[in-house]
Parts: sequence; structure tokens; C-alpha cells
Amino acid sequence: MEVNVRRNRITTNRLILRPFEKGDVHAVHEYASDKEVCRFVPWGPNSFKDTEQFIKRTIRARKSADNDYLGDYAVVLKETGQLIGGCGLFLISKQDREYMIGYCLRRDKWGMGFAQELAKALCHVAFKILDAHRVVATCDIQNAPSYNVMEKIGMKREGVFQKRRLIKDEWRDECYYALLKEDWQTMRLE
Repeated sequence: MEVNVRRNRITTNRLILRPFEKGDVHAVHEYASDKEVCRFVPWGPNSFKDTEQFIKRTIRARKSADNDYLGDYAVVLKETGQLIGGCGLFLISKQDREYMIGYCLRRDKWGMGFAQELAKALCHVAFKILDAHRVVATCDIQNAPSYNVMEKIGMKREGVFQKRRLIKDEWRDECYYALLKEDWQTMRLE
């Protein structure tokens, strides 16, 4: 897979990852208000006001960030320009060079390899540009499609935190995955 990075824009074979914009609110609301999309996450389903506040927050955070690559990204299909989800790359520990990735896609785009493609792109930025030592990701233990993506890109399950997240008024177990730089480099050479 080819990954091109220019400042705060990441492109892959089929996707463009770019900062969210004010005009994205309706497209984001389509997936952020879907009960099934939000089933395993602590937010949502969003009201329209929730979605507007998310967009404002991400725009503000990006403007105040000291690193062009960190923060939330809109996931856009390269071919059509359709916004199909969101993802993010976040610093967990500067000293330990540890970063976290996350992703969320609209339901009609599940199972097409987009999550795997964007997760690989975020890892590329973390390891190649930001010199990460490790990249982590988490998900609800019941969210098999999400942890399958993590495993497909080479992440290893390091543990399960019992009753770690309060999601929809229920304490849920959370899987914790990580990928080390040397493992990422080995996979890229194969």
C-alpha cells in the first residue's frame, strides 16, 4: 500500500485523511447518529448539536496543536470525495514515543478494508514521521471487527482490561493492542 504524507494530509490508494472542516457536519452526523456505529464506543448516537460540537472541538484542537500530524482526521474516499468516517492519531507519551490510533466508519463502508488501510496509514505516520516506538489501540472486547483490523495490521493483544469503559450505562471490558516499531519495520520488509 502506498502512503503519501503532506503536512496534515495523508493519502493512500483509496483514501484521503484530512482535518475535519465546518462543512463536514452533515456527513459526520450520518454515521455519528447511527446507533449501530456507536454501539461499542462511549459517545453517541449523536444529536446534531453533539456532532456540531465535535467538529468545532476538532478544528480548535488542530489549530492549537504543535504537531501537524496529531489529532482527528476525516476519512474521505479518494475516488468520489465522500466522507465515510473519522480516525485519529494521538500522543500518549512523548518520553516513551507512544501514540494511539482510532477509527470509526459509516456502516455501509464496513468490511471493505478501509479501516485496515487507514490504520496502516496512521501507523506509517507514527513510525516513519513521528519516530514512534510503539502505537496502541483499544476496543470493546465484543467488537471483533475492530480488533480483527488491529491484528491484520500486525498489532498484538497485550491485555484485556475488565470493566474499563462505561458504554451505554454498562461497564465493558476493553482489549489493548500494540505494535512496536521494529515489528512494523519487519512487516514492511516482508
